[in-house]
Amino acid sequence: MNWKDILKNVITQGKVKEIEDIDIDIEDDDCNRQLQRLANKLKNTKSLLEQTWNKGWDEDKYSYHPVVQDMALPFDRDAVLDYEKLNKPEYRGFFIKDKKSDITILSERLFYTYNPVPEEVACKALEMLKLERTDKYEMEVGGRMYEISSFYAEEKDMEESFDIESFNSIDIQVDIEKDDGITVAGKTLVTIEWAASLLDDTSSMFGLEYLDYTRLLSEWDKTSEYGLTWHR
Repeated sequence: MNWKDILKNVITQGKVKEIEDIDIDIEDDDCNRQLQRLANKLKNTKSLLEQTWNKGWDEDKYSYHPVVQDMALPFDRDAVLDYEKLNKPEYRGFFIKDKKSDITILSERLFYTYNPVPEEVACKALEMLKLERTDKYEMEVGGRMYEISSFYAEEKDMEESFDIESFNSIDIQVDIEKDDGITVAGKTLVTIEWAASLLDDTSSMFGLEYLDYTRLLSEWDKTSEYGLTWHR
């Protein structure tokens, strides 16, 4: 079960509404075009982690930072860290890893799947994005059931994976199937998402003494400046 499934299961189910109950001013396909524009926006965005890695980290800038100045550890990025870059048609990710253990310390991911949906569904998805919260809504259009899920959080502790996650996304599924009120299947039509993760500092069991260096030098905390606002 991934973090999306965990969050979905604790959200109060939205009321199912027939299409005639929804009062939305619809003109042409404006909402679908807006969703597609947002998907293309993320598709054409280069992750901040990748940009800072490529230009090189300014290690001198943080030499006397109060978080790291007492660690007395030599830090040679290329000696202890490596990166992995994934580039797929509907997904892109950049991962910074501990070279010795291959454990991912930091990551930033972008998803940009878009398929046309009924305009009413697209408009509701945009409305949920603007609210900037984690929520779920179901609506029936043309005899088919759609589920719209929004996920929005900054530095949420994901205990299952020892990660701190930040994320901002909208997800639309159709023909959903439920088991005891929980969605177990459906066809994904739209996933527009930014997400970033950081290995929790409390995970010292991994022996990664330079976590603070890596977080500071990669400027990971700045990723949310864009990631939590790309929809605006």
